[in-house]
Amino acid sequence: MYRTAQQRQWDYDNAIDYAREEAFEEGQKIGLEIGLKITRQKVVLEMLKSGIAIDVIAACSKLSIEEIEALK
Repeated sequence: MYRTAQQRQWDYDNAIDYAREEAFEEGQKIGLEIGLKITRQKVVLEMLKSGIAIDVIAACSKLSIEEIEALK
């Protein structure tokens, strides 16, 4: 009986650890995507301030012209 309860506790603990690892990895992925988006937007704003044409910025940043104009 003790062994069964202990096994259940280990299974539960392992499930929780796995869920935490998965959540952490997903959080890192989302954080990286957000960080890259913010960085790209900052670079685009600097390019706009420098007077670079919007079509050139769009080609370099992979953002649409509409997305670039929305940043103004």
